Parts: sequence; structure tokens; C-alpha cells
Amino acid sequence: FVLGIDGAPPKYILNEWVDELPNLKKLLKNSIYGELESTIPPSTIIAWTSMLTGKDPSHFDVYSYTYKDKDNKTKLTDSFCVKEKRIWKYLDENNKRSILLHVPLTYPVEPVNGMMLGGFLTPGLNEKSYFPNKLKKEVLKVSSDYKFDVGVGLAGYKDIESDRMIKEVHEMTNKQLTLTKNLMKTEKWDFFMTVLIGSDRIQHTMWRFHDKEHRRYPGRNKYEDSLKEYYQSIDMSI
Repeated sequence: FVLGIDGAPPKYILNEWVDELPNLKKLLKNSIYGELESTIPPSTIIAWTSMLTGKDPSHFDVYSYTYKDKDNKTKLTDSFCVKEKRIWKYLDENNKRSILLHVPLTYPVEPVNGMMLGGFLTPGLNEKSYFPNKLKKEVLKVSSDYKFDVGVGLAGYKDIESDRMIKEVHEMTNKQLTLTKNLMKTEKWDFFMTVLIGSDRIQHTMWRFHDKEHRRYPGRNKYEDSLKEYYQSIDMSI
């Protein structure tokens, strides 16, 4: 089982905040863990794809959120751009069942021996965002307004007002974790992976309220614990 928390800062969740994250602390106490270097460039879609292929971007041919097609037109990067097999293909070949939720760069989804729900670049719940059809029903059981991301468009979350951002990120994450736990209990699986993008979104928008060395840090403010509170919410749910 892989629980991905996008952009989670080791400085805080493995060190400074660990005593306030009891479930994570319990996992660390009973495991082996360490920090890894990220990819170059250290982008969400590239880092996760590198992890899942075991190769660097020069092999799977993804470097950015956009690319130029053969007519030199700018297109949004999607799952068809990945030129190497990811772990679930090897598992398929060995008759292992995978459940894959919100893994970056999986939209449009592909048929797998199991289930797949698209990552944060998914525009909404449509026929290209889930496999098999049964998964749509499971998603709608959780929410009739299930979110893959907050805001509209790739960087739309940056325009959301702070209180609304915090509320929407928590709601999205809670729904994603609810779906995760439901499928863990009701489905058979050999490999299960789910990735939370809410951590990335709240850090992009709220970091300056938390980091005293940030050039735009406003001084003591009501949002200064918003990042830690988000991780505490995740910790309570796992």
C-alpha cells in the first residue's frame, strides 16, 4: 500500500511536527525510512512518474506540464505522453491486481487488472477518468461532487481566497481518503496506491503565512498553523 502525500516536507513531518502526528510517528517507529533526492526538475508529475517507472525523465520523455506537438502547438501533458511502463503494467503481466487512485499523470486512464481513477489533471468525472465503470459508482457513493483538484485549470487554485482554499482542500482530501478506505475494505488487491494533491495546493498558497523567513511573511496571523493542521487531519484519517 502506497500513500502519497505530494510535496510533504520531511523537515516538518519527519522532525519538527512528528510528535503532533501520532499515527505517522507510530509508522516511523516501526519502520525504516529516509529522505530521497527528487528528480530534475522536481515537479509533481515528473517525480511520481520517475518513481513509478524507475527511470529519469530522459527515458519516459516528460519534462513539464506542457509540450509541443508535431505541429509546434502547445498541449497539456497527459498519460499518453509517458513513454515507459509504470509499475502496474508489470503487475498486470504477473496477474496481480492494482487499485490506483489520483496517481499523477494517469488521465486519461488506461485499462488495468483492477481499478484506476485519474490524477489531479483530470478535468472531472467522465468516461476517461475511471476504469472500470464500476468505479464511477463507488466515487459517487462518496460524493456527487467529487473533486480531483481545487480551483479551475492547472493553476486555478492560486486565485482562491485563503479561507475558502483551506476549506476546499480539507473537503477534497477527506473525500479522497474516504474513497481510499472504502475500496481497501471492499476490493481485492495486491497493490494499492493513492496520492493526495491537497498538500501541494495548501503549501503553494499558505506557505508564506507559515514560514517566518518568507519574503511575504505577514507576521503573526490566523493561518500560520494551517499547514500543520492539514497534516494533523491526514494523520487522524490514516
